Amino acid sequence: MRRDVGGFTLIEVLIVIVIVAIMSATVAISFNGGDRDRRLKAEVLRMAGLLELTRNQAIQRNEEWGMFVDESTFSFATFDEESREWIPWQQRPLKETTLENIRLELYVDEQVELPGTYDEGDVPDLVFFSSGESQKYTLRVQPNWETTAWTVKSDGLSTAEATQEER
Repeated sequence: MRRDVGGFTLIEVLIVIVIVAIMSATVAISFNGGDRDRRLKAEVLRMAGLLELTRNQAIQRNEEWGMFVDESTFSFATFDEESREWIPWQQRPLKETTLENIRLELYVDEQVELPGTYDEGDVPDLVFFSSGESQKYTLRVQPNWETTAWTVKSDGLSTAEATQEER
């Protein structure tokens, strides 16, 4: 007498395991991409906060402050009246920062004439004045992966505003 025994064959079990593995990999990849975009947004918002902090430092200390921007690095400095030099700021949170897989582009509407004479690399790309004003600027933050860039803008009087560009 033959009894029907219920169960799955080895092939059926292996097929289910492969399907689950493919679905898990797809979910992991999509979370990883979203995680990068969330980290990018957090970094852009942090940069906008640092720009506002720098503007506030200039007002509170009654000093001119500057921001130097390179392809993936930004740093801040104060202007020393006695030596007539820009002194790099070495303390957190305004110390030099290098961003991985992100390209920075700074556009400043008007150049300002600063006191003293400098070599070209010694003048900051963006200046915050002790009066609370700054140059009108747009800082574009473009990641090296496929996503939309962000911008941080100010008209020189209002606070820095971070927005994601439209596709």
